[in-house]
Amino acid sequence: MTAKPAMARAAARAGVTVWWPARVALLVVMLAPLTGCTRPVAPPRSRDEIFQDRLRVPTLYISEKSGKRIVTEGGRMNFVDQESGEVCWVAWACRAPNCPGRGPNGEPFLCIEADAGYFAKPDGTVGYDPKLSAMTPKRVGMCPQCSVIRKPESETPEQAIEYSRYVQLHQLPEAAARLKQLDEEMARRVEWDRQHAIVGRPKPGSGTP
Repeated sequence: MTAKPAMARAAARAGVTVWWPARVALLVVMLAPLTGCTRPVAPPRSRDEIFQDRLRVPTLYISEKSGKRIVTEGGRMNFVDQESGEVCWVAWACRAPNCPGRGPNGEPFLCIEADAGYFAKPDGTVGYDPKLSAMTPKRVGMCPQCSVIRKPESETPEQAIEYSRYVQLHQLPEAAARLKQLDEEMARRVEWDRQHAIVGRPKPGSGTP
């Protein structure tokens, strides 16, 4: 004889006849506290949102005349400091091993790539004059310190390229930490897109529109 479920046996001992549909309903009621409610998982932020946050990480800018350093939101080449009225430029770091501007402990020399054509307008925004831009002093490469010791007439193309690679955008430690977080978030977004790809998408060359 097939053994009855424990719930059915208990009902039989109590003298209660439990029909199978009712038994199923009773089982659902008994298991409900154990299962709980499952909420749908919200999708991660879009790739565009993550990319925009990458542009806005804390960035160092240096004013053109006084050398004032300002850390603010990135994503722009220059802006006008409202306190000094100077044009501030994004900072670059020269890591050339023989750069005369390196710090006492080997810190890279920080510089800017200023263009004389950009100026502060009375309304506090940046203006541009191509005639003034043509008056920008010429220098060898971006680093003004390395420009003093370099001899472009005797440099090989490979040496010139090597110097250009030494100069890169300066990255603050807090920006590096934030970019690492955003890289991880982007990886989660890419994985989410992969898992939620449209099923039945036509294969390339299948002729299906």
